[in-house]
Amino acid sequence: MSIEPVRIAIVEDHELLLDSLLDALEQNSWVEVVASFRTVSDFEAAVDELNVEVVVTDLELGDGSGTHVVRLSRERAGAEALLMTGQGDDRGVSAALECGAAGFMSKTASLGQLIAAIRTVGDGSAVYPAPLLQQQLAGSDPTSIAVPLTEREDVVLQCLARGLNASQIGAALNISVHTSRNHIRSILTKLQAQSQLEALVIAVRGGLVEIT
Repeated sequence: MSIEPVRIAIVEDHELLLDSLLDALEQNSWVEVVASFRTVSDFEAAVDELNVEVVVTDLELGDGSGTHVVRLSRERAGAEALLMTGQGDDRGVSAALECGAAGFMSKTASLGQLIAAIRTVGDGSAVYPAPLLQQQLAGSDPTSIAVPLTEREDVVLQCLARGLNASQIGAALNISVHTSRNHIRSILTKLQAQSQLEALVIAVRGGLVEIT
């Protein structure tokens, strides 16, 4: 039985990076690049007609911010978004958390790492370079929070902190992918998080998990 490819769109105004990503993604049968855009305005004009599951966007674009692209992706296309940032500090992390991105990657990462990150988001998991996330959380002492997670939800949260996606969690816990995703949705609701990435940050700050 054939598996449907992950449908994605890319918003990137750096011609070399865009062309390199497109060339590399064309070599992978698990993904279909539906559209690419060089400006926020072009993406906004087309977003209502896009049928994609993942949007990959640069944080800093010539006519606006990638955070706006992320919000449009989530609210009008029902798609998850991966934010690419050129910053090595916590500004990119903060932007990803603030706009509800499924994850973030530095543009200094290799093409292989960027493509792996796109696939991870397509599989329904969060993407975060642990050192950058740890840098964002450094200096904030965990403050214990009371969240009524079930025992199974707590185990699933620990799995998310280890970087496992819904399929991997299902295999590890001997549950279906559907059940795994239901647990993840319940965790996000209880933590009042709009993305798995934000849920992990809340959980770390609340002393529920550790990112290693």
